[in-house]
Amino acid sequence: MGFKRLNKTDMEDISFWGFNTKTFKDALDKENNRITKDMTDTERAAYSLGVKNILSLLEQTFVAGTNNSSLFFYHPDVERITEFDVYDLKDWMDTL
Repeated sequence: MGFKRLNKTDMEDISFWGFNTKTFKDALDKENNRITKDMTDTERAAYSLGVKNILSLLEQTFVAGTNNSSLFFYHPDVERITEFDVYDLKDWMDTL
């Protein structure tokens, strides 16, 4: 798959989005009982399906990776989906 070459795009016009689905899963697992304690079995099942669907969407977005104005990448240190500009991304990459 890989990245497709962008035609003369100004790097300042691209959004870089870093995320870590494991962090989302861990946070949801930690809070699951508190969130679902007053739900019926049907509500709990619907909530669980929604969580699974959102995590699947995030993972699919990560696999898809690019379009003309956004690049998605794995960032092990973020707790939420985080937008980076090219300068933020360079600063982070310099720490690797």
